[in-house]
Order: sequence, then structure tokens, then C-alpha cells
Amino acid sequence: MGKKKKQSQDVQPGIDPLNQEIDQGLEEAENPPPSGASKRHQPPPQQTPDLALTPQVLSSPEENQEPKPTEPPVHPTLSLNLSDNGLKAILRAVPPEITLEGIHAFLEKNGVSFGLCEQRLQEAINIARETGTPVRDVVAAKGKPARKPAPPYFQYQSADPDVCPSLDLIARLLVLPDPAELEAAAKEQTGWLVHPGDLLATLTVGAEEPGMDVRGQPIPPEPIQTPGTEILPGPGVRIASNGTLFTAALWGYAGLQNDQLSVLAPIWVPLDGLAAFFLNLSPPASTSLPPSPDEIRATLAAAGIISGIREEAIQDVCSKWERLSILAPLAYGRPPIPPQDGTPGFSFEFQLQAGAIQSDGSIDFKERNLFPPVKKDALLARSIPPVPGKPGQTVRGEEIPTTVPIGIALEAGENVRLQESNGAQQLYADIDGGASVQIFEIATPDGPVKRYNVAVHPVAQIAGDVNYHTGNINFLGNVEIRGSVTSGFHVSATGDISISGSVENAVRLQAGGNITIRQGILGQDTHVKAAGAVAAKFIHHARVQTGGDVVVGSYIHNAHIHSKGSVVVEGRGGSGGGIVGGETWAHKSITSRNAGSERNTSTFLAAGTDLDLHTRYDKVEQCTLQVDAFLRNLLNAIGLKTLTADEVRRAVLLNPSRKHAIVHYVKKANQLMQQRKKYAQEKQVLGAQMRTSAAEANLSVPGTIHAQVRIRIGQNETRTQNSFKNTVFRTNPDKGIIQTSLSDTPKKS
Repeated sequence: MGKKKKQSQDVQPGIDPLNQEIDQGLEEAENPPPSGASKRHQPPPQQTPDLALTPQVLSSPEENQEPKPTEPPVHPTLSLNLSDNGLKAILRAVPPEITLEGIHAFLEKNGVSFGLCEQRLQEAINIARETGTPVRDVVAAKGKPARKPAPPYFQYQSADPDVCPSLDLIARLLVLPDPAELEAAAKEQTGWLVHPGDLLATLTVGAEEPGMDVRGQPIPPEPIQTPGTEILPGPGVRIASNGTLFTAALWGYAGLQNDQLSVLAPIWVPLDGLAAFFLNLSPPASTSLPPSPDEIRATLAAAGIISGIREEAIQDVCSKWERLSILAPLAYGRPPIPPQDGTPGFSFEFQLQAGAIQSDGSIDFKERNLFPPVKKDALLARSIPPVPGKPGQTVRGEEIPTTVPIGIALEAGENVRLQESNGAQQLYADIDGGASVQIFEIATPDGPVKRYNVAVHPVAQIAGDVNYHTGNINFLGNVEIRGSVTSGFHVSATGDISISGSVENAVRLQAGGNITIRQGILGQDTHVKAAGAVAAKFIHHARVQTGGDVVVGSYIHNAHIHSKGSVVVEGRGGSGGGIVGGETWAHKSITSRNAGSERNTSTFLAAGTDLDLHTRYDKVEQCTLQVDAFLRNLLNAIGLKTLTADEVRRAVLLNPSRKHAIVHYVKKANQLMQQRKKYAQEKQVLGAQMRTSAAEANLSVPGTIHAQVRIRIGQNETRTQNSFKNTVFRTNPDKGIIQTSLSDTPKKS
């Protein structure tokens, strides 16, 4: 009895804790539990693992205070724990001698008045009396928790109140570029067409209910969480001030887009922006009310359509609602007016110099006005200035720029003088002779210009072949050869060269104008170079370089062609005409009856690619790679990863003895960096020129293009795996070289 026990945590106010503990111990010694009771019959303490309990020291009145006559006696050892949220009151122990009235009095004294667990308390009292031992942790009262509102949910006004249709398919339809493709895809598509003010959905929010703690104090419900983006209105939708009613703000198709309730303007605009159409989806428009003109105007404005709106078209949509097609027009833009290029007015037929291709592929010299005869002081040409175009406007009010017209410049060649009058240029002949014209297209800051160089030359006529009898020909003017140029001889002229026969092996031809050969060009050692165009029946194993077009009547076989213009092979005189083997480069397009063969797999065709540009581009690319390699070696030599000031300083600090060598290498590296920058700029310019040429070029084969033909257009290259007929190849910015049928290619007007 003299041993000191641990002080109890259940301390009654006004009572010395030590004395209370001693009294309690004496009481338990004087009143031992019944002999029949043992620990194994004692019920386990009741736990409340779901709540955090904070012990509160609540005890009975002091011993020296007399209880009021109206209040039942309170047991001195009762203590109470309340949970943090006030929803549970737990008696630490229910002793055997306690009564239900005493517990009530104790709970009332401590403010516990709501949710009393009468049955549980009575059961605890009975168990305590039967076992003679206190029952621990008895739940005396339970509060009522606040009830959270149910998650909000939508009720839609669509066919299914619980499901809102998706707008994804309609949105994809509205960006299709081809009207035929759109109409085909839209035939089976449905849409929920609504009008401004139509109720689209109701947001239902569950009711909330406050709770009550065991002391009778109300517990407010948790605040409603801020609605997420899934119940925020999307484009074309309004939400009421109470946040529960969603209505349409414009006429269009309603549904979910990007997980938001939205109304999509049913307006389709083609890529050129020159029209706007109402996209009329099934079910037919007759199943819904037609829009009013004001609704259509508001929807057009929401879609950004502000120009070219046709009031009569709007009225048609409203009045012909039941008979509308899938695409009903509403607005039209204004297309640009193309400019008129500057043109020359010639006094002679300068474009007929190449002659006509006959059925066997040869060049017809008859009545072709090879060297148009002119007299001294005759007017040769007069310039007609270009006329600018007018820009257009899309239905969205955006300006559609027009192209810059091609200007004209007349240039006086040999024996020609230039005069200007009232802003127009005029060319006059200084001598009697034959006129020739060379055409060059040049780029200027004001736009492209076609320059026509007109010259008048005396004509050198060779009655037969160029051979040992005539020797090599070198003439300041036009040369007309009635025979052939035999093997090993050279012909040079500042004007045009006309040959009625053929060109044999190891011949050199060079002309400041055009070269026309009635028959063919033969020999792998033959070189033909013309500032203008070259026309021949065939080219076999020769090298031909021109500043203009190459026109061949029959075939090109194992030759090397480099044209600044286009290459055209008619393929006449037999079914096998075309290009077989060799390399054919054309700055513009290539057209050949056939291409390649079953036995020849070395045919290479390059359209939209100038060989000089291509060679320069490859050279710059190789130089860039060499500079990169030199630069890496320099940086490795001085232990640098990058050529920055901080890296250089760090390298000097780490290797002070190599300071001068490091600085020397850094200067070299800087020089290389500057050189690399120049190469990068040149490569960018060349690449842009090549892309521009490629965008306008194509390879057309009306007959058959065989397998294993290498095709290059611009910087893209491919090889045919099979044979095709009636085919055209061109470039696509995203897909590279694409192949289509010639019958699908729109003809130029």
C-alpha cells in the first residue's frame, strides 16, 4: 500500500491526484471481483480506430460538494474522451456499481446531449456487473456527420439525356480541303442542330445536409468543390447565373469538343478562302426548324466570315430549308485579278525558228523562217509594258495578293540600236541581214523580267558538209549548213546554227543563239552547247548543254543532257521513242513519251533541278562537312567542347603553359566558324532556289515509264519499282515525290 502508483491521467478538478489514486487502489482492494470472474471472461476494450481521440479530463464533482437533490449521484471515477470532430463520446471505463442514470448525469454535466447510445451503455453496465470489472472504452454517444452533395452530372436535351454527341467528326469534316471528299464523308454523318437560346443541358448538383456533434452543435457541410473544366461551357455556349443551365449562344451543331459542351459553327470554307458554305448534315434539315437570317449572320460572324456575304444566299437557306444540299453557299470572296506580263511586239515571227517536228521525228526546215530577213533601219520590236493585277479578298476579309507581272526589257544585240519613246523601248536594224532573238529571264528587286536580246547578223551559208573542204567554222553571225558536220570538226557562231543533216562523233558545236539539227546528234565525244534552245531528231551518246529548251523528235539514248529550260521528247517515228539511259537534267520540267527500258536500268531523270545549282549545293555541303571536321579537330586539340569565352578561359587556367597555342587555335576556329556561316547562308539560298524550281516542275510520261528509273525532282529522289503508264511525277512538301495519272492533271487554259 505504501508503494507509489503512477499518477492517473483522469484527474478530477479540485482533487489531489495522488490522494485520488490511493483511494481508488484501497477501494479495489476492499472490493475484489467475484471469485468466478477471471481475465479471460473480461471483454476486450472497445476500440474506435476510425477516429482520432483526444483525452479530455472530465470528472465528477468534488467530494466536499453535496449533489443537488434533483440530480442523481455521479460516480467519482468516470472520465470521457471526445473525438477531434466531435462525432464520438467515449467513456474510459464503466464500473460495476454505476447506473444508467448516473452516466446520463455525468454526460449531461459534460455537455454531451445528442446521439446517446442507450442500448450500448446498458449492455456495458450489465457486463460490468456480471464480471465485477469495469468495461473500458464504451461509446456513449455518436454525432451525425454532415452529408456531402452528390457529384454534379449533366442531363442533355439530345436524343439520349445521359449522352452528349461528339463534335470531333464534324470538326474534321470542316477542315477537309476537297468539296467532293467532304460531301462523300458527310452523307452518313448526323448532327445536333440548335438555335440561339435552346437549352442544351442541365447541371444537377446533389443536396447537402449539415451534421450534429455529440454536444448538439451543428456541423456545417464541406464546401462544394469548384467545378472542373468538364462542366465549363465551351465556344458557342452560355451558362446561367445559377451555374446549372447551359444554352446555345449561336446557331450550329451542339456536342462535346475537347470535353466541353460547345456549339460549332456549321460553316465550311475551302482552302482558298473564296467561299463559305453551310454544312447541312443528316438527319435532313427538314426535321429541325430553319434558322432566321439574323441567326445565320451571327453564326457567320462567329466563324470569322465578314466579307462577301450574300443576302440572297441567306434567304435561300431559310426559304429552301427542306431542299438544301450538303453544301449550301452563304458568302463568296473576291478572287485576285492576275497581272498582264510585259510582252514584245515583233515585226517578224521570231518564235518559229526551231522548225516543226515531222512524223519520223526529224526537224522540218521548210517555211520556218530560219533567219527572218530584215532591212536596215527597220523596226524590229517594240515593248508593251506589264499591267499590274489587283489583289483579292477572302470571306474572312484577308487580302489575297496577286502575282507580280513579268516585266520586259529589250536589249540591242549586234547591229541593232535601242530607242525609247513615251516609256516604250524600240529596236531598229543597223544593217541588212537575218534577225535572231535570245530570251533570258532575270530576277530584279522589282520582280522577274524577261530580256529579249535581238541581233541582226549576216548569214553564213555552207552549201554542203562541214569537212576538210570547209574546215572549222567560226562566224560572227548566223550559220546555215545545208549538209552535215562530219566527225572531228567544230562550228562556232555568235548567232544561230542550222544544220540540214546530222552531227557526227567528236564534233564541237557552240552557238550564241539556238541550234537546230534536222537529223540527229551522234557520238559520246560530241559536245553541243547553245545559249538558246537545241532541237534535233535524236541524241545518241552525246553531251548537250543549253540555256533554253531541248526538243527531240524521236529519242535520247545514253546521252548527258543539261537544260536550263525544259526537255521534251516527242517519241515519234516508232513506239520505242523516249529517254533511255544516261542523265537528263532540266531546270524546269521533263516530258518524254517513254522513259527507261526493260534492259536498261541506268536511266536518270532530274526535273526542277538545275545541274549547276545542284553541283554548287553539293560542293557547299561537302565544304561544310570539311569545316566541321577541321573545327572538331581544333577543339579537341585544345580540349574544348564548345567555342565559348568561358570554355577558353577555363582551358587557359588549366593549361597556362599552352596559353599562346590555345589562343592561336581559337583564332583559327573563329575563322572556320565564319567560313561555316558563309557556307550555311549560301546553302540556304541555293536550297530556296532549288525548292522554288521543284515546286513548279514535273516529270510527265504519256507512254510507259519502266522499273528502276531514278527520278529526282528538286532535292527529293526516288526509283520506280514497277512499270507505269500515263504517269506524272511532282513534289509534295510533306510527302516528297508523288505519282498521279496524267488524266487527273488539270489542263492549262
